[in-house]
Amino acid sequence: MMRLNFYRLFATLASVFVILLSAISTFVQGQEQNIESAIQMSSVSQDELQFFENRIRPVLVEHCYECHSTKSDDVMGGLLLDSRSATLAGGDTGPALVPGSPKKSLLLEAMRYKNRDLQMPPDSKLSPEIIADFEKWISAGAADPRKAEPKDTREVFNLKQRRDEHWSWHPPQSSSADDSIDSLVDAKLKEERLRPAGTAKPRELARRLSFDLIGLPPTPREIERFETNYRLDAEKTLSDYVDRLLNDRRFGEHWARHWLDVVRYSETKGHVTDQEKPFAYKYRDYVIDALNRDVPFDQFVREHIAGDLLPSDQVRSGEDGIDNLSVVGTSALFMHEMHFMAVDPVKQRWDEINAQIDIVGKAFLGLTTECARCHDHKFDAISQRDYYALAGIFWSTELGKSRMGPRVSLDDQAAGRVKKLEADLQKFIQQKIAGRRKAQSPKAGGEYFPVSEELGIQSPGDSRNLKNRMTALAKLDPSWSLWTRAAQDVKGQNVALLIRGDHKNKGTTTPRGFLTAVADNADPIQVVLPEAAAKGSGRLWLAHQIADAKNPLTSRVWANRLWHHLFGRGIVATPNNFGKLGSAPTNLKLLDFLAGELVKHQWSTKKLVRQIVLSKTYRRSSEVNRELLQADPENKYFAFHSKRRLTAEQLRDSMLFVSGSLDETMFGPSVDVYTPPYATGNKPSNVPAPGPLDGNNRRSVYIKVRRNFFDPFLQTFDFPNPGKSIGKRSITVVPTQSLAMLNSPLVHELAADWGARTAKESQNNSPKLSTRMMIQRMWRHAIGRTPTEREFVAVESLLGQDIENEKLRWKQVAHLLFNHPEFMWID
Repeated sequence: MMRLNFYRLFATLASVFVILLSAISTFVQGQEQNIESAIQMSSVSQDELQFFENRIRPVLVEHCYECHSTKSDDVMGGLLLDSRSATLAGGDTGPALVPGSPKKSLLLEAMRYKNRDLQMPPDSKLSPEIIADFEKWISAGAADPRKAEPKDTREVFNLKQRRDEHWSWHPPQSSSADDSIDSLVDAKLKEERLRPAGTAKPRELARRLSFDLIGLPPTPREIERFETNYRLDAEKTLSDYVDRLLNDRRFGEHWARHWLDVVRYSETKGHVTDQEKPFAYKYRDYVIDALNRDVPFDQFVREHIAGDLLPSDQVRSGEDGIDNLSVVGTSALFMHEMHFMAVDPVKQRWDEINAQIDIVGKAFLGLTTECARCHDHKFDAISQRDYYALAGIFWSTELGKSRMGPRVSLDDQAAGRVKKLEADLQKFIQQKIAGRRKAQSPKAGGEYFPVSEELGIQSPGDSRNLKNRMTALAKLDPSWSLWTRAAQDVKGQNVALLIRGDHKNKGTTTPRGFLTAVADNADPIQVVLPEAAAKGSGRLWLAHQIADAKNPLTSRVWANRLWHHLFGRGIVATPNNFGKLGSAPTNLKLLDFLAGELVKHQWSTKKLVRQIVLSKTYRRSSEVNRELLQADPENKYFAFHSKRRLTAEQLRDSMLFVSGSLDETMFGPSVDVYTPPYATGNKPSNVPAPGPLDGNNRRSVYIKVRRNFFDPFLQTFDFPNPGKSIGKRSITVVPTQSLAMLNSPLVHELAADWGARTAKESQNNSPKLSTRMMIQRMWRHAIGRTPTEREFVAVESLLGQDIENEKLRWKQVAHLLFNHPEFMWID
């Protein structure tokens, strides 16, 4: 009997042990999944996650979840596809996908229908475009933020909870009278137990300020004057120097390029034929002018969203008879890529609206909105209803043209010919629009479908015809140069929420409006379009909500962008994403202080830039001791000034500047991009005619930005892809950059120009300057200092080689200086 009880006790203990092991195993697996998910999430980019949300998740939901999710009554083949871990684990036949290897991924094999026993979805094969998206996704590592969840739970979108939990939706904290940039930075450093670096040397400050404010190096005379005066009165010298740079017209040229990254500025449509967008360069000139004139940022926002709708007393005027500059800002809404002869123009129209909502969200609000096209945002307080509230505003908006100034006076004969050509142009455009509308009518179910000129002019032949007609008009009527691309209202209408983002599957009609979470403050702004504004698109109303000082996002986003470009890192390290997947601010009090200062000073960009660069924080040295570098290697708390390589444009423009070749002409049509002889396209006819290698010696901002063909030198040094909104450029250090500086035809041409000028200067000077003096002058022009004795010896040895041509000898020195680390990097 005792033996039987012992066996029963043993069996019971064994059962408990098995249960405990099972529980521990389940817990460990869950932790492994969480750890694996966290690692995966931390290693992928925002673009990869957005690609998953926009292209992959909707397909899985629509075509796979019915049979392969935790909500399925009967999971087919033991395969779950509603979490990353489950997809990697696979089902009865093994793992569904292998990140980075499409050939080994059974999911892709099933989609391609190559195996009769493995075909998904079973009803019909997916389109080639969808299969291509999955191949691209898997090849890039299969970024996937989804976590496994128990079978009996469902994530519920709680907008209020998400808003309350995340810092960016809350109003900026009020600052005290004692707060300043330095006090807030130093307080954070003390909290993190970090000791700041010392102050940079005067020469370093002069170069840093010049590059940061106008994008070019100071002249030797400017550095000498700065160093001398700095020793006498550092604060006044800094203040005067900064004011002069802020008032320099080159300020706008440099800072405009930062903004052009954000709005994905380009002058062509991309896709197959990369057709040109008429008048696109007017937007670039508009941004340069706005920054030079310090247009308040809230006005800048309103012009971008509704410059065509502003009342007359808010419309900005310009030089040379230009009396309607504000309207040009709206052309930023149409900088997106356009597909060539889209098979489904209704879908293309929705893609256009998605691009507009995306750019408004990222540029002004620091939010990613695209995934709310198909479902409630997976991370942020943005509902799908919010998305379609915005979509109705842009559905009621088209691309058109607007005149920025009065006509010139013409004689009767010329006026008659202009009138005839204008009528012919308008007839041509309307025919193309009508043709596109007719082609799409069956797909739209017969309902009215807005078709802009952008959607109507599709083929290369049509683009050539349009350009020829405009060129003929411009020859007769010079005021045709005052036309610009611009937004225009069509009949205001609300749109239906699209189920899973499918324009063929409409849900309930959604009233136009703004993001609901923004209004949930003590002093709310409007989020539903008032009835009085409903006849039009509602863009002017939307512009006022975004530019409202009570909006907790707009002022923070702009202040953070300014800080990012002055320090190489934002207080929020993801300037385009203040959402949950973006970086948290390293010093929220500092960010709120800057946002408050921006609003307090009437949204003046120059005043906030001035305040930042005159701070002691900005003046810190880039020389860092090992202890500080180890404690904060990313310089999150700004204890020192990070060394930065010149941007692609700064590097090219600096070579033009120090060689004496720079043409400082401002504005006007862009210089055609240089396409090297080896450039290829899908057809020879789609490769543009090459522009000049040196870009006519114009600043880089005036080189045409094409979607399919980039300037090879600029691209080597991380010039951004204009297909995406870029808040923070990629920074690479790769061998091709060193090879470009050694072998690029552009670098050699500019070195030769500088060498020729130096040789001429050396020979024409009376008395003739010594070799050492010429070396010293080149050194001071390039990097702002006198060469060391070791550098003198090295260069004299180089010049002492058997080189008969004087120009070639000095070209060697110029080429050496272009490759000098102090030429390519800012301290």
